Amino acid sequence: MAAWDFAVRLYRYAWRGLGWLPLNLLCACKGRNVERCVLFVGYSRSGSTLLGALRNAHPEIVIAHELDLLILLRSPRYAAQLGGRGRLVRPIFERDRNIRQLTSYRHSGYSCAMKTGWQGKYSRLRVVGDKRSRRAAEELNRRPGLLDSLRRRIGMPIRMSFTIRNPCDVVAAECLSELKINRGTAFATLRDYTPAEAQRPWIGEHSDKMDRVIAMLPTADIPPAYYENFVAHPRKKLREICAFCDVECADDYPGDYASIVFPAPRPTRAKVRWSLRPTAEIGRMMEKHSAFLGRYARHDAISHS
Repeated sequence: MAAWDFAVRLYRYAWRGLGWLPLNLLCACKGRNVERCVLFVGYSRSGSTLLGALRNAHPEIVIAHELDLLILLRSPRYAAQLGGRGRLVRPIFERDRNIRQLTSYRHSGYSCAMKTGWQGKYSRLRVVGDKRSRRAAEELNRRPGLLDSLRRRIGMPIRMSFTIRNPCDVVAAECLSELKINRGTAFATLRDYTPAEAQRPWIGEHSDKMDRVIAMLPTADIPPAYYENFVAHPRKKLREICAFCDVECADDYPGDYASIVFPAPRPTRAKVRWSLRPTAEIGRMMEKHSAFLGRYARHDAISHS
């Protein structure tokens, strides 16, 4: 019996250690032309899902949805050795396939699926990445040397997509989403709901973390992507996205993007009733982080309430 147990343990060890190799080599073959990795950082509820889905519709880009790639890449399994490129590309492929099959690109009640475009497939893979904005920023703050380590281990440049939205919209969207999940309340009935006390300190602390993340990279590698600007000028911003990823912006890219991009920004802050205290606190926070939040002037922060 002891010999049988030993044989089972040996088989499991070999499968965990070597069973990855064939699939990793296959993924490495598919991803042999990958030139860079794009990671999303920034605020949750800031439009990063939309921007990730639109990037994913490009024939040369595959962006996984909330894979936590930074955490995966901390494992020695992803070292840039034999099959190392495959070990990077494989979880991205698998996550994108699972999201497509299980949710059809529908996240938090919002559909990012397009009838045309390259979602779920590619022609010549050149850019891979992960859309996990808030968690990625927190991970980089916990381990400041992680970026340099990742560059060495995956053997390719890393760029960041910094998604930004009006902080009042972010706080309101977080509160409304949490309330809807916990209480099953419909969005249309929340006009008299006051944003929770815990949400305002969260966005201030996260803005401090973003200051530190920005300092880790050259300005060209972490340009701000303002949600309101993108919705107002989607075609122009899509060309900028392609330039940032060093891929061509073809005439048919990204398909019917108008089907998932709202005609105008939706001010979620207008769905809740604000008191003077959170307004003042968020205003001071925006002044403190004026480098990337300065455009949201205090008097305009809650202009739709």
